Amino acid sequence: MARNYQDYFDYGSVYHIYNKVVSRENLFNDPSDYKDFLQRYSTYLAPYFDTYGYNLIPNHFHILARVKEKAKINVSSENTMAAQKYL
Repeated sequence: MARNYQDYFDYGSVYHIYNKVVSRENLFNDPSDYKDFLQRYSTYLAPYFDTYGYNLIPNHFHILARVKEKAKINVSSENTMAAQKYL
């Protein structure tokens, strides 16, 4: 069954987003991994969220973010099926 992921977040709501690796390995092994994560966050998630804070730890991360109001979301440069629903 296809999912519509934009329905899982409420506009204007604040979320604590986190993830941790299952094994005892690290998610971030070098300083470049942190930079890469933040670059991808900036590209793919920042258009949808106002980020209040984040913490990147070697084996997990935490992000505190508020979903932008639909009228304030600008995804015109993103060419994905999910982004097209906002256009």
